[in-house]
Amino acid sequence: MVQTFTKIAALLYRLTSIIAIVALIAMTLIVCANIFARSVYNASFSWSEEVARFLMIWAALCGAAMAVRRGAHFRMDLSTQFGISLKWLAHLPACAAVGIGMLLFWQGLILVELASMQLATATQIPMSVPYLCLPISGFLMMIFGIEALLGLGPAKPLHAET
Repeated sequence: MVQTFTKIAALLYRLTSIIAIVALIAMTLIVCANIFARSVYNASFSWSEEVARFLMIWAALCGAAMAVRRGAHFRMDLSTQFGISLKWLAHLPACAAVGIGMLLFWQGLILVELASMQLATATQIPMSVPYLCLPISGFLMMIFGIEALLGLGPAKPLHAET
């Protein structure tokens, strides 16, 4: 059971990193193509800024979920600052990630449902598509946070003391 959970979390991490990389590459290509079209042809794509914005949001929230698994989010090491030796304090970032993930998942689902009736201005896609990154990243944060709480994943601070 534990190995299955770890394998699923690793697969989700890889899939999330692929989504983030593809979103960043697509955003870069779209912005560069728009700059080229504006400078050479004196015309721009009407949809480029909107799509680039949506891709940036997807990449950022995928990156936030990935940072939970890597233990790369901002945290304060109070135990070394004040000489306090509290073991539970080390689990505080993972608990916060699970809580924030639950909030993103719950409120994101509500927002996706509300936004399904609204269309994006330039692309005319349902706004639920860009907002879908909220519940997805919230779910991933919960999975990766639980993995860190159980001590199963690689969620160690990037600058841990040795």
